[in-house]
Amino acid sequence: MENEKSPLEYTSEDWAALYQRDKKEFEKRRREAIEAAIASASEDTQPRLRAAQWKIDKALRGSKTPLGRMQIMQGIFYSTVYSPGGLLEQLNSSCNQFLAAWQTLGAQGEKNSKTKPALYVVKPEN
Repeated sequence: MENEKSPLEYTSEDWAALYQRDKKEFEKRRREAIEAAIASASEDTQPRLRAAQWKIDKALRGSKTPLGRMQIMQGIFYSTVYSPGGLLEQLNSSCNQFLAAWQTLGAQGEKNSKTKPALYVVKPEN
């Protein structure tokens, strides 16, 4: 791994090689990468990210093996996505709201030929 790289620029191969070579350095750089990622978020989002990271770290302390840690992370992921009120349910709800609004606009567009429903996808600027 190049020393000039930011921890956020490391590839999975870089991380794996560092872990095999020096576990303490791996942990130090892992912390730096997490802190850099949190610091890059908006100030109002940072406390929520720190709380989420604390929760993850607490859960990971329960395992001493890489496989056990991976299984814990997998469980966190699946519960975040698939649990009641999870991300999948939120996405589904948003899509249903969008479709309902789209159908309403479409019905109005039929009455007024000047109005046509449209969807614009805009990438936010960083």
